[in-house]
Amino acid sequence: MVRLLILLLAFNSHSFAMERFIASKNLNADLMNIAESAAQPGFQCRKTSSGREIQENFPIRKTRVAPDFHGVELKVGFVNCSTVNTEISNIYRNILRELGAYYNFTYSAIPFCSGGFSKVVAEVEAGRMDMACDMSMHPERAKLLRFLQPILQSYYVLLIKFPEKKTQTKLNIFVPFTTLTWVLIVACSLVITVLLPVLKYLSLSADSPRCIWHGLSSAAVYVFGTLTNQGGTWVSGRIADRTLRFSWWTFVIVILGTYTGSLVSFLSVDTEVAYPFTSLHEAANYPITPTIVPGFIDEALLKGSPPESDLGKMWKKVLADPDAVVHSTDEAIDRVLTGKYTLFVDGDWYGTLHAQRDYRRSGECRLAMVPITVLPTSTTCVLAYGDPYYERLNDGITILHQSGILQKWTDDMLKVPGCLREQISVSANVILLPYLQNLFTFLLLGVLVGGCCLCIELLISFMKYLEVKKQSKTMDCERV
Repeated sequence: MVRLLILLLAFNSHSFAMERFIASKNLNADLMNIAESAAQPGFQCRKTSSGREIQENFPIRKTRVAPDFHGVELKVGFVNCSTVNTEISNIYRNILRELGAYYNFTYSAIPFCSGGFSKVVAEVEAGRMDMACDMSMHPERAKLLRFLQPILQSYYVLLIKFPEKKTQTKLNIFVPFTTLTWVLIVACSLVITVLLPVLKYLSLSADSPRCIWHGLSSAAVYVFGTLTNQGGTWVSGRIADRTLRFSWWTFVIVILGTYTGSLVSFLSVDTEVAYPFTSLHEAANYPITPTIVPGFIDEALLKGSPPESDLGKMWKKVLADPDAVVHSTDEAIDRVLTGKYTLFVDGDWYGTLHAQRDYRRSGECRLAMVPITVLPTSTTCVLAYGDPYYERLNDGITILHQSGILQKWTDDMLKVPGCLREQISVSANVILLPYLQNLFTFLLLGVLVGGCCLCIELLISFMKYLEVKKQSKTMDCERV
């Protein structure tokens, strides 16, 4: 009887576990259907009589009874300090629309600008806001509200006034190669100048010089003449000498082609942007001050940094300049355009959208992102601790991430033509030594092969000498 009871309990537990597993699989499949449907062309939404958005062209294919929020209306806060925030919030609106269509809830947008995260905390605690989106994640903030998993991830970047471009004003014939490369080219030329008469002397040919240094001047004229793409009269019938000259000519042809091509590129292509600083340390010591909006993440980033760090030094600049504190992002952009201020933005997409917006408004490239990344950052939505909808919303975001639709929305947001495209100018690069390493290795191999050929020739000549000497002795013996 006891055994039968144990078997029944085990069977019930197994059935319950299988039911939970199937339910989880069905939930994932349903949310995947949401993402796939939204990615299809022609996807539309309409509102029902209760105001909830549902899919019109691609109805959700439910595999079981969906988790139901019972038509609750969530009050969602959105940062609305500029049109850039509006473009970013469109991604979050898409997410809420998709999840609301499945979980059976609606949302009402509550735009705000002043107050930053402190205002969000106050509104959530007072019950006037259920959640807020487009919030940058920070450890101190996580102590007050609970973050969903990251939705947009990037790095903090610095936005500055568009700098001037460097222009090539004079011809510099040495610019294509580095100093070390030039030194090695000259050293190789001197070595080949010495090796040519040495090989000719050791080859024991009929035209071999009586002294090893005879013909050194002729070799120097020949070697340095090849560097100007000129011919010469250095002729030898020995394999060792020909091998060395073949390696040298191959080296010279490639070097000359690389040099002339690089020199032309320096004289013909556009020059790169001359950024005032290219590292956070340089920014901390450069005469430029960060501008901040109270309550925004850049304030928490700078204020919470150690005083002696680069970020801490930039916070000291903020404290010393009353004009560095502004009330909106648009006002901060106006400060940046003076050239005296910089703006920390939590994500390269923010920097891109700010530059695009200003470009469309002014028709000029007035903003630029410095090519440095400070710290990783993420934005998402926040809820109060203990919120009953947290787990379901987090599951939905996971599926939308895995489906790739969040990445598609982000890419579509950044496809608008803007000024940052013009910052990517083609520029000529100095040919570094590692790029020519194989060429120098080839010349060295040519010298080694030439030396081996010389040794073989000398060995053959020595064997012939012994054979001739032996025959001479034999002939002398016969005469005797």
